[in-house]
Amino acid sequence: MENQLRIQLRQSQVDWPLGKAIDDRELKNAFGVQVVNQQGQAVNADVIVMTKAVNVTQAGDYQVTFVAEDDQGNVVKSQGTVHVAQLRSQATQTNVQGTKPNNHRQKWLILAIIVVLIICCIFGIRSCQNRQAQQANNASQSSQISENSSSISSLKGDNATLAQQVAALRGAVKQYQQDHDQQALQNQLSHIEQQNEQLRSGLSQNNQTRLNQVTQAAQNIAQNPDNADSEIQKLKNNGFGQLWNSISSQVQQWLNNH
Repeated sequence: MENQLRIQLRQSQVDWPLGKAIDDRELKNAFGVQVVNQQGQAVNADVIVMTKAVNVTQAGDYQVTFVAEDDQGNVVKSQGTVHVAQLRSQATQTNVQGTKPNNHRQKWLILAIIVVLIICCIFGIRSCQNRQAQQANNASQSSQISENSSSISSLKGDNATLAQQVAALRGAVKQYQQDHDQQALQNQLSHIEQQNEQLRSGLSQNNQTRLNQVTQAAQNIAQNPDNADSEIQKLKNNGFGQLWNSISSQVQQWLNNH
């Protein structure tokens, strides 16, 4: 299949603050990532950021790879450079803090005394407010627990197991498309097949059949890695489409851990 996708980057290099953890969404926004077709029109496609080479604790230039896949299984990649360094705002803040005149201490001391007096005056009122806030917080926590339970209700038990195995398969394929290490791909596929065999007995009869689809896809990819995208697309079209959003989010976690 001819690849009809392109990844556009508004800029090829972005600055990243030294010591700040990588956030995929913020990074994509900083680069201005957009997936377009041959006509230059934006298309809906999953974009995964491969950032395991970036060391935010050490200044330097690091390569990141953006991998996009549309609904037809077309895959395209693009690279950008992350420049990790202490930003000017960080250095300026450090210098300003180190050069404050000593006479400011008196102003801060007066301000602290005023704050303490205010706190003492309103302590009784705050006691009642705290009680009301605690009651509201308890209600909020109950609501949040209910929402969380609802959000994961469609992805529990057998579905969670199936999504995890498909995510591992997609992750292994995307890693291979990045580094072209066929031996590593074969090892990952073999590991997935072994896991499927161990998980089979704990699934319902119907989900055992679905797990067999994952195993068959892994075997087909092992025989012909060039058809990996086609095999992944078959899984999506044959009963795994409803789990695809969860699978896509787990792929990013899988790539970060391998």
